[in-house]
Amino acid sequence: MILHREQIIFIDNYLKEKGVKYWDIRLEMIDHIASKMEENEEIVLSKEFLSKEFGSNYQINKTVRERCKSVNKKYRKQYFSEVKSFFLSIKNNLIFFILIFSNYLLFSSLEYSSFRLINTIILVMIAL
Repeated sequence: MILHREQIIFIDNYLKEKGVKYWDIRLEMIDHIASKMEENEEIVLSKEFLSKEFGSNYQINKTVRERCKSVNKKYRKQYFSEVKSFFLSIKNNLIFFILIFSNYLLFSSLEYSSFRLINTIILVMIAL
């Protein structure tokens, strides 16, 4: 049995009602229901079936939390590997420390308001 557009929207709206706000998690849950319905063609799509399949609000929230933790762990690992690779490069370290030292020299030789203005201009130029 193939799910129709209206059935997918029905499941999606049910999950939104239950507080699943991330579309990728909803998509996985919709795929789970679609697989169940393809295996057994006698299943009738209803709120009762969905509540039986997904469990209570606690169970749905637990699934969402677990998925968020796994995604967070993946991106945190990727972030720290990039930071590590940045600081392992001699060229990057040299540039970084030259910038810090020049910033220190500017701070010690200028008044705070001038220093702040120059730093703001430099940061804006870097951002562009």
